[in-house]
Amino acid sequence: MNERPKSQIYGPWRVTYLRCPAKGDIEVEVRKINGAFQYRLSYLYSNENGSPKHSKWFPDLEQALASSMWKWWQGYMPAVMPVGPYMLEELRRIIKTSPAVKSYVENHPNSMYEIMRFERMIEDIANYKEMYLNQCNLMELRWAWAPDPVPLLLWSERDEALGMTEEEKAIVIAKRQADWDYPGHEPPESQAIIDKYLNVHGGAKKHTARNPENEVETVIVLGVEGGSLGVQRMGDCGAFKYRFHVCDCAADFLVDEDIPGHTPEKHSKWFPSLEQALNSSRYEWWEYSPFEVALDLEDELQRIAEPFPEFRNRIQSGIQRRKLKVAKDCVKLAKNYIQQGNIEGAISEYTRAIGYRPYSPGPYKDRGSAFQDIGELDRAIADYDLAIKYSNGADSVVFFRRAGAYHRKGEFDRAIDDYSMAIKLDADLAAMPLINRGNVYDDMGDYSSAIADYTEAIRLGCNAPNGNTIIARAHHNRGLAYRTLEDSDSAIEDFTQSIWLDPSVPGSFLDRGNAYFDIDDYDRAVSDYTHAIQLDPSHHKAFHNRGCVYAEMGDFDKAFADFDEAIRLMPNNANVHLHHGMAHREMGNHDLAIVSFGKAIELDPNLGMAWHNRGLAYQKVGDAASASSDFAVASKLGYYSQS
Repeated sequence: MNERPKSQIYGPWRVTYLRCPAKGDIEVEVRKINGAFQYRLSYLYSNENGSPKHSKWFPDLEQALASSMWKWWQGYMPAVMPVGPYMLEELRRIIKTSPAVKSYVENHPNSMYEIMRFERMIEDIANYKEMYLNQCNLMELRWAWAPDPVPLLLWSERDEALGMTEEEKAIVIAKRQADWDYPGHEPPESQAIIDKYLNVHGGAKKHTARNPENEVETVIVLGVEGGSLGVQRMGDCGAFKYRFHVCDCAADFLVDEDIPGHTPEKHSKWFPSLEQALNSSRYEWWEYSPFEVALDLEDELQRIAEPFPEFRNRIQSGIQRRKLKVAKDCVKLAKNYIQQGNIEGAISEYTRAIGYRPYSPGPYKDRGSAFQDIGELDRAIADYDLAIKYSNGADSVVFFRRAGAYHRKGEFDRAIDDYSMAIKLDADLAAMPLINRGNVYDDMGDYSSAIADYTEAIRLGCNAPNGNTIIARAHHNRGLAYRTLEDSDSAIEDFTQSIWLDPSVPGSFLDRGNAYFDIDDYDRAVSDYTHAIQLDPSHHKAFHNRGCVYAEMGDFDKAFADFDEAIRLMPNNANVHLHHGMAHREMGNHDLAIVSFGKAIELDPNLGMAWHNRGLAYQKVGDAASASSDFAVASKLGYYSQS
């Protein structure tokens, strides 16, 4: 049985605390999972006891705050928390730029004082924290489940008891110092040593030297009003041990351990079998619903529950919930594999998820994308077909992705149909499907339809996320269509708009340079190619095209320098060798020209211009037979004019 890699999770840490006696308090938590930060809200209601109610995790602080059921800036007071410079700057930015805040102020002008009050409190936090740290010589404040901030020293007696070496101790202290700017820092290189000793539990660091083999897994969950009963398992296959546990409800169990930062859990002792663990309970466990059951325990639980037919009838629902959870875990792991570039591993995990949830469209959609990434277009389309079937044809993203696969296969009509369906299903976010449908029309030679789609995408782009980037792309692609139609002025205008909206794209400068080259505006063409090279020093096309312009201008020293660099960057590009040879021929270096043309022919035997120009070079060196042979090949390829 292959062991699946475990996610690396640090946190959660409480990084912002919003107090409101009338509504209840809100905490913002952050965690780091597989290198990415996530945020969520925890609601601590003033009229309720017990653990907080959490939102889901979000990829940034602004989204987490926006998910709040309350207006988090109105009536709330940000409190002193472990807020480093990064988080303070985020709070300042969000309160000034949040669309929700702006909209509320526009509709309630008198509420502006609330925003000003919140901003002043943020500044007070910064000033108070600096003063407090200077007085106490502490590097960070941590929130535990206590009502007041709990200071955590850089080193404690409990840390000393771990028996670390001086080197390890120094690394741990450095990590805690770096955490002061959390999350705007990179962890030290010796992260493995930190991981060995530091394990984070809900806002307070618990320092242990845990053995991964001793990790506890909950394998059965029984639904109970106000909490849950269940069974936990530890060990390896063939040597498992089990214990019964109770969460969030009154129970008369011996407390074996309380986990800091978590809701108190009460456990039985460990037993060698599942049946013994269940029967150790003082609850009549068979009276409850099996909310979740580990898949490998279905048969065993059915056997144990044989005297309780009603319980047995409910086991299957617990199995289905477990399958859903396992499928979600598979999808999460697959997405981690995608980020790591392990497409095959991702496909394997998506396939496992499909095995557990065969009628769920999500894994089919994502596996289809993975197949598409590695060029398995037929398998991608087959998965998209199933995703469309199980989503009842309501997911615009699936049609968008399947259209891309059809486009790559050259099935243009099907690609256009799918892009059209994506536009119909989500008209508010139709800009990208319009651009891509325009690309299909462009490849079909239907430039008027392509230009119409790009124009509509420009109009709708302001509604899309990253609107400027999308509008810039639409202008760029429309410029390419205009250039194909030899409308250089319109092309230059579109390329200029694209550059103005997104000046970081070297291709926009390259293509505007090409348009200037078309109308013999060599100085502007050189300027644009140079700008493209500054943005991307490895842009071989920019070097090649600039070399062609220099050759037209008669500056062959610069032309050869650019052609040489283009050949270094892309040695297997036939066109670069062709124009390198043409520059040699213009300079009278016919022997060198023959070598360059020969390399171009070697890379692309169907390049008629290379055969023709080598024939001209052979004529210049007096090799009439070779010239005649090259002219014949060029003529056969449809490129020849000896006069």
